[in-house]
Formats: sequence, C-alpha cells, structure tokens
Amino acid sequence: EKERIAIRAAQMVKNGDTVFIDAGTTAFAIAKAISHLERLTIITNDLFTASQLQLKPTSTLMVTGGMRRGASQQLVGAAAEEFVGAVHADIAFIGVDGVDWMGNVCIANFDEMGIKRAMLHSAARKVIVADHGKIGHAALVRICYLKDADCLITDDGISTDSLRKLKKVGNDIILA
Repeated sequence: EKERIAIRAAQMVKNGDTVFIDAGTTAFAIAKAISHLERLTIITNDLFTASQLQLKPTSTLMVTGGMRRGASQQLVGAAAEEFVGAVHADIAFIGVDGVDWMGNVCIANFDEMGIKRAMLHSAARKVIVADHGKIGHAALVRICYLKDADCLITDDGISTDSLRKLKKVGNDIILA
C-alpha cells in the first residue's frame, strides 16, 4: 500500500522541485521514490529519512531542526516550524492518522500539529497521503480540512462507498 502511494506521489514531482517530506513510513517511501530525480531540494523533519536517503549529487537535503519527539525520529517544535515557515516548497507530502467523513484530516499526536500545518502553509501544492485503513477515522488533532489540500492519495483498497463519501468533502482523490 505505502509503496503504491509513494509511486503515485512521485509522479507529481519533477527535476528541480523543492519538496517537503513529512515524517513517517509513507513519507520515507515517497522520499525514496523521488530520490533518482536531479536538482531536488528535499526538506524533512524526519531524522530516519535524513539518515537513510541517498540523493543524486545535484540534489540537496535539508533537515528542519527542532526537538526530537519522544522515542520517534521526528523533529517538532517552534524551531522546526520557524524553519519551514521561512521556506517555499513546490509540494508537500503529509502523512496522517485519519481522514473522517466530515473532511477532517487528523493526526494522533498534538506535538506534530505545528510542523504539519507549517509545511502545508508553505507549499504551493498540498498532498495528503493515507492508506485506506485510515479513511473514515478521526484522530485527536485536526491539521486541516481535506478541501484545503490539493489532493489525497490513498491505495485502491478503499471501498466504493468510502470513495464516494470522500469525494463529497475533498478535492481530488487519487487511487494508487
């Protein structure tokens, strides 16, 4: 599922783009899927992605800085948000824990809210990525409404009924 989402997301990125890559497994899969492109600038708040990603010599990897959240490899907090707020990206890929039927795009951890919102705000194109198991579910914190994103990429395991419900509250729903 994550690999199919990543392959579909990678089709949205071209040589020379500046890309926000959120923390998490789907985001890491996207980073790997675009790593063959030239002259990319990838900005991430994920230490795992930063340490594992191998880019072309013409590309640049930037890490937001900030505080490491708990045992995760994710950087959050005012420093990370300030860094992201000072940058313009062509596209942001944001992983989430749920998208409910009212169009709330949600995460489970309050600490992540600021960095995810900052990435969405500073990107020309806003892409939410979530596998079908996260569709129809809410989580603790809303980071945006689905209609505020340019699209949602999910896998083809989503039911026809769920897809119909999503289309009522969001813009473009892309199946991978």
